[in-house]
Amino acid sequence: MSETNESRADAGNTAPDFLTVEEAAEVLRLGRTAAYKEARKYEASHGATGIPVERFGKQFRVPRCKIEERLGGPITWPLRSHQPADEPAVASAAIPTTQSRATRRRSPRDEQTPRLFPL
Repeated sequence: MSETNESRADAGNTAPDFLTVEEAAEVLRLGRTAAYKEARKYEASHGATGIPVERFGKQFRVPRCKIEERLGGPITWPLRSHQPADEPAVASAAIPTTQSRATRRRSPRDEQTPRLFPL
């Protein structure tokens, strides 16, 4: 029974056997468009260049073992985009926002200033 629980807990920390092109792009630190371009290049060159992919119907899938071969070791999983909601991927800094002119409060001094075109 404990083996089953351990394998379930470990399953969340291991990458699936086949990654989507977007997941492989994140591992390889490529953009989505570049990754699909490399996947199509792999298919067109019959495996000579590009990201190694397998086609399942109309979808590309990237074998994890091929990515790990190229990287020389296991990939880190889960990816940043797959982390649970309670653990933020990146600490977000508070970005100060400026108020637009329409919502900015007017100071009493603004009201004392004569206006050419009254509101």
